[in-house]
This record gives sequence, C-alpha cells and structure tokens, in this order.
Amino acid sequence: MKRIVLLLRIEKIYGGAERRLGRVLNALDKMSELECTIYFTGESTGVKNFLKVERLTDIRYNFFESDFKCIKAIRKARFDTVWFFNINHMGLVLTFLPHKYRIVMTVANMYLSRFKFLHWRQKAAFGYLCRKVDMVDCLYPAALSEFKKRHYDNVKITPCPFINLSDFIPKNKSKNIVFASRLIPAKNVEKAVDAIKKAKTDIKEAGFHVFIYGDGILKDKIVKKLKLYDMEEYVTLCGYADMRDVLPYSKIFLSLSDLTNYPSQVLLESISAGNYIVTIRDDDTSKIVDENFCCFVDNSIEGISEGIKRAITETSSKKADFIVKNARNFAEKNFNDNDSISYFREILFN
Repeated sequence: MKRIVLLLRIEKIYGGAERRLGRVLNALDKMSELECTIYFTGESTGVKNFLKVERLTDIRYNFFESDFKCIKAIRKARFDTVWFFNINHMGLVLTFLPHKYRIVMTVANMYLSRFKFLHWRQKAAFGYLCRKVDMVDCLYPAALSEFKKRHYDNVKITPCPFINLSDFIPKNKSKNIVFASRLIPAKNVEKAVDAIKKAKTDIKEAGFHVFIYGDGILKDKIVKKLKLYDMEEYVTLCGYADMRDVLPYSKIFLSLSDLTNYPSQVLLESISAGNYIVTIRDDDTSKIVDENFCCFVDNSIEGISEGIKRAITETSSKKADFIVKNARNFAEKNFNDNDSISYFREILFN
C-alpha cells in the first residue's frame, strides 16, 4: 500500500488549482493499492465548504491550525509521497529536513511558471524548491522551455486537466453572459467591465444579461464601477456560486486572464456545458478551445467588446444549437480523466 498526502491551504477564497488537485487525489484514492489523504491548513469553514462543493467528503483528511502541527504530523505518519503546489512554506521546510518520502511540487501559477517573481525572496524560494523536489509537475506546456533554459530536468507537463463531464451537461439556455473568477488584476475583471460597458447597446438590444461570479481584492472597485457607469440594469455581481448551477444554462463565457487561460477549470466546465467562449489567444489556451465555439480577441477593452458583440450575434443565430453541440463534443473528446490519472499515478509514485 502506497501512502500519499496532499498539502492544501484553503481560505474563504480558493481557485481552480485546489479544485483540480482535490479531484485528482479523490480519483487516485479509489485505486485499491493507494491510500490518499489531504492535510489542510487555512480556514476551517473554507475547508468544510471546499469538501462539500468538490464532493470530497469520503476522502481522508485532517485540518491543522498551524503549519508547525501539520509538519509534525507528516513526519510522524511516514507517507511515501508528499505533494504540494506553488511556493509552500511547509514544502520548503520538508525539503530541508532529512526525509525518505518522495516530494512532488505542482506549479499552478502562470507567473511562477514564466519565472516572473514579485520579489527576490520568491525567486530564491522557487529556485530552491525546483532543485530540491523529486518532481516538478507544471500545468503550462509553453513554460517547459523556461525550465529547460535553467537546466531543471525534473519537470513534466500535466496532460490537459479533466472535469466531471456529467456535472456540466448543456440544459435549456438563457441569454446569460458569465464571467467567473477571483476578482484580481491577473484575471482582467476591470477590463471586462469596461468592455461590457462598451458593448452595452448590443447586450441590451439582444436581451442578454451579464453575471460576474467571484470575490477578491477588486470587488469593491467593481461594485463602484457598476454604479458609476449605471450598469446594474444589465450586469449583476454575484459572489461565488456552484458553477454546476450556472454554466449549463448560460450561452456565453468570458475567459480573459492576462498571460494564459490554460488550463482554467471553469473554462473547461463552460465548454462542457455548451457555452460560446470569448478568450484571449495564446499557445496554451489554443489547445483547449476550438473556433467552432470560440472567438479569440485582443487583450484590450476594444478587442473584448468586439468579441462580446460577435458572441451575441453567433449565439442568437441559427448556429446556436450547433455551437452547443460542438462545444460539448469537444469536451467529451478532450477533457476526460484517463490521461491525467495515469500521469499523476506515475509522477507521484515512480
């Protein structure tokens, strides 16, 4: 029996990386020769919500009030593999201490993968971890050259992440445009609001409504913008929601992150649910969308606005049913879990 522990810090707000890793571990735990556990730190109410929303209530887990207690438990439990993502303080300590367990780090931050750092301490910590862990699992194919440039040979690229396709089946579609993300600068939410304002006439005349889901440091600024621009009639800021209750019924999804939208969980889910996608072109994102249900736009207010207008035209035309069908077929072909589960089993234990 091989034993693995995944270290997750869950606060009130968490993103696609945490959701993705939790699902992978849950799938691995169903294999008879593996015993999988999650060690949580952060906020206890956030952890309970995470387990419920992601349907991980059957998995083994412990919650620790401090990193020190978590590290102590790991040392005592004798796991075969310790798995964490991005720059994790516990990961730094565990690589420094004498150990027999295998250590795997998933890089799920687009800036870290491009070696773009906030300060020298982050740069030093990331370089140290890349050298010390047994395996680096990186989400972004385009970043591999950056690792090789720095002579890191212990790096592999994650196959396209999977989703639960049965949770995101297209339903009766309403004239809804959805933006769902943490409300932070990297996700371009302010630019999205400005573009929506610019497309106001098309949105209102076609009878569409925009829903912005999420929370984060820009929330107050977005609330003020919506009031200032008098947009509340056709834009609603909703906070977080279970996307299973949203995406199957919407027609258009905006995915507008700065560097890349690959491999956004909510983007994959919106495709599975038959949405028309408005996104910014880059090499990685191009791998998970198709122009049969997507338009690529410039990373500008004007570009995004024109993309929204085109999306409204396309989803209001005779093509609408074909767009839904094309998106769903693409998801069924590309977003299943077979490759991902085999890959993680290999890197975590071999």
